[in-house]
Amino acid sequence: MDQNKASGKLLYHIGVGILAGTINGFAKGFTLGYLASYMITDASDLNRYFIYAAIISIIYSVCIFIIIYNVFSTLNIRKVMPYIYGIRGLGMVMEIMAMMERYERYDTFPSFYLILPILAFAVSVFAIRAYYINNPDRWY
Repeated sequence: MDQNKASGKLLYHIGVGILAGTINGFAKGFTLGYLASYMITDASDLNRYFIYAAIISIIYSVCIFIIIYNVFSTLNIRKVMPYIYGIRGLGMVMEIMAMMERYERYDTFPSFYLILPILAFAVSVFAIRAYYINNPDRWY
């Protein structure tokens, strides 16, 4: 019986994570796709685009995570955070790879702009953690 309860809790955590990730992916994908088609005409526009993309990524990631996880108020955020670090870390690596690909299309190198996805990851994870850590009902 306890094993079924633990298994159900794990599936609940995974399901909420998939829901939050899917909504976040669609929202950011739609917005950043529109922004790219509107902003990028040549290589000189890439740097400004990636600055805006990092800011939008932080705002969407934090807001969507907090909204979804507040709807499912029985989840212990402290237990969810290691998965957030891992999955968001993989997302950061994928963003860096996509960024490199986009710069390669214009035969240029992003130089210091490669740090933007890393900063977006760090700021979003810190903001989520800071939001929940002082709430003993959610961080136990």
